[in-house]
Amino acid sequence: MNAIIAIDPGKTGAIAYDCAGALLKVYDMPDTSAGVVSMLRSLSYGPDIALVLIEKQQSMPKQGVSSTFTLAEGYGLLQGVVMALGLPMDFVRPAEWKKRLGLTNADKAGSRDMAARLFPDQADLFARQKDHGRAEAALLTVYARRHMIGERKAA
Repeated sequence: MNAIIAIDPGKTGAIAYDCAGALLKVYDMPDTSAGVVSMLRSLSYGPDIALVLIEKQQSMPKQGVSSTFTLAEGYGLLQGVVMALGLPMDFVRPAEWKKRLGLTNADKAGSRDMAARLFPDQADLFARQKDHGRAEAALLTVYARRHMIGERKAA
């Protein structure tokens, strides 16, 4: 049984764990580096991890130096922890996974709506406006299962 860990980085991001196509767990991004390490370590002890998919981050125009540094620091931490755990890792740009799932013009509410439809038993995880990170992490697992796992096996 192959599991997927998908990460929507950032302060409002989240980490989703999917085992065999059934979303099992979604967590808000921990506030500390130690929390990130602990969470990823605990998730990696389950079934074989087929992939850890991290949404690719980049600085945005007019973004301040401090916020760009914070973004890069958190993004690098995630990569380092996944590498240290010896887990297979890949990255996807937001525009790519959203296009492949049909969210090309969707805002954060669109991501929450789609996640609630795809995971009706866990729709309450995506109910609040601030739950968009949870929704996007969950949708990243869907993208990985549909568009990456089969491709990785074939390679």
